[in-house]
Amino acid sequence: MRSYLMVLGSWLLLAACQPMSVNTQSDPTVDLSSYRTYDWLPEKESQLSEEKALLIKQFKFAVERELQAKGVSKSSSNPDFLISFYGSSQDRSTQRMVETSDYWGDRGRYAYYSDPRSRDYDRRWNNRVPDSSTRTVETQTIEYKEGTLVVDFLDAKSKELVWQAKVQTVVDEQDTAGMIEKIAAEAISKFPN
Repeated sequence: MRSYLMVLGSWLLLAACQPMSVNTQSDPTVDLSSYRTYDWLPEKESQLSEEKALLIKQFKFAVERELQAKGVSKSSSNPDFLISFYGSSQDRSTQRMVETSDYWGDRGRYAYYSDPRSRDYDRRWNNRVPDSSTRTVETQTIEYKEGTLVVDFLDAKSKELVWQAKVQTVVDEQDTAGMIEKIAAEAISKFPN
């Protein structure tokens, strides 16, 4: 669990994101609507930086707020389910083709020709027609970090996994607090109770 928390802390530290995808799975034999109380799965002691520890606290707070809005409350004495989470990130890259063109060609941007004898004069539209244009196609490589966060709900008695949300997104280093809010909201919104 310690390594998961360190990776999660690193991932949340980078967090701010583009669109995210959320996939959930649940045990079809379990009635999740009967789960009304929760607690966090106990964690092993770990040496997280203060910043990473704070991000994890913020994530837990956001999850708790989302669950409370769904009518599910925290209970350390007799919870129906336990919550665990972990994260990972991978460096990725993709390529895209970028096309640029120079409409004005070699004559310059402001070279207008209005002489009807010029080959650049369009009699029908009384407009300049460029004699040439330059077109270039360039392949650009875009590097990005893809993050994955998994939130597990385990039955408190059997300790078996009953529900899981997997959030995947492109992360960058902009808005960590906003990212934490979005992750919690997206993940917990899919919990059917």
